[in-house]
Amino acid sequence: MQIGTLKIKNKPAIVASIGSNKPIETALLAKKLGADLLEIRIDLLQKDTANEIRGIFGSIKNAGKLPIIATNRRKEEGGSWKGKEKDRIELLLSVLNLADAIDIELKAESKDSVIKEVKSANKTIIVSFHDFSNTP
Repeated sequence: MQIGTLKIKNKPAIVASIGSNKPIETALLAKKLGADLLEIRIDLLQKDTANEIRGIFGSIKNAGKLPIIATNRRKEEGGSWKGKEKDRIELLLSVLNLADAIDIELKAESKDSVIKEVKSANKTIIVSFHDFSNTP
């Protein structure tokens, strides 16, 4: 499997999840501490517009030089997104050209269309499943 320039083979990759009010500084610290990948949690960024989100992604991409996974997690899946599903997906896909991978939940209504769009952009798709009542 490959995400951006990172080939994931026999060694686990360290993923730093970024979702703070200082995302650029947090991303730089994560890189310094040895992260291999960054997961940018759109639902935790405290920004409302696609332009603001794209600005953060662009700044992190230029500063961090690490592959980026874009995630916009619904509240039901352990995230903070409370808005409409259509808006959540639009915001997630608005960073497709800046992210190296997109994470979409297995239970998402629009999963199939997101997968199709991500694959057509030659990006990596991650389909995630969350079970908060049982540990595998």
